[in-house]
Amino acid sequence: MHEYCELKVRIERGDDQAFRVAAAGPSGEATGTFQVPFSQVELENLVLRVSRPRQTVRRIDSPEMELVRRFGNELFNSIFQSRVRDVYRDSYAQARAEGKGLRVTLALGDAPNLMNLPWEYLYDEPAFLSISTWTPVVRYLNLPRARRPLPVMPPLRILAMVSAPSDSVQLDVEREKHLLEEALGGLVTSGGVEIFWLEQATLRALQRELRRGPYHIFHFIGHGGYDHAAEDGVLLL
Repeated sequence: MHEYCELKVRIERGDDQAFRVAAAGPSGEATGTFQVPFSQVELENLVLRVSRPRQTVRRIDSPEMELVRRFGNELFNSIFQSRVRDVYRDSYAQARAEGKGLRVTLALGDAPNLMNLPWEYLYDEPAFLSISTWTPVVRYLNLPRARRPLPVMPPLRILAMVSAPSDSVQLDVEREKHLLEEALGGLVTSGGVEIFWLEQATLRALQRELRRGPYHIFHFIGHGGYDHAAEDGVLLL
């Protein structure tokens, strides 16, 4: 497990289609602008292309992988420009010189309509940031004040919901469930964690189960989006 320095990248609403960017890391601070480099239609096509079932084994040089690289690189170059890019590069070099990784924290609370962008595809040649242990990418929600830590007596209880409507892009639900159970297997065996699967993906079923609690974590496997009219995030149940 690496120790990490942090590069905070805050994105706020700006003028017209542009957003303001403020980056702060171990090497200093910088400001810039950001514009979404692709349309909503292109984003939807990307999701359809990379999530459709395949009849063959996916190769590293597959058309889908090249598409993801291109999207990820355009997104990276759009947000890490000029001095913001310099702060990223210098902060990464400084972190590595100290034997640490650089956690890229995206603060999107002031621009929630950017939450549905494929930030996990950020690509800086030759690698995707989020799958490298040296450059994990996390999203951060701005809160008006810090929340007090929640005291928990083991076991940590996780309520997990699977939502796979037939009229949406199909997910590999069984694989996602396996990954969660595999990652927490040791803690489950030792009694430190309990996972409860809620297969009925409705709001009523969720509310009913929460009343039976207590639960400490809600883990959702499914689709989410952003309601532009309500200016709020949504989950597809």
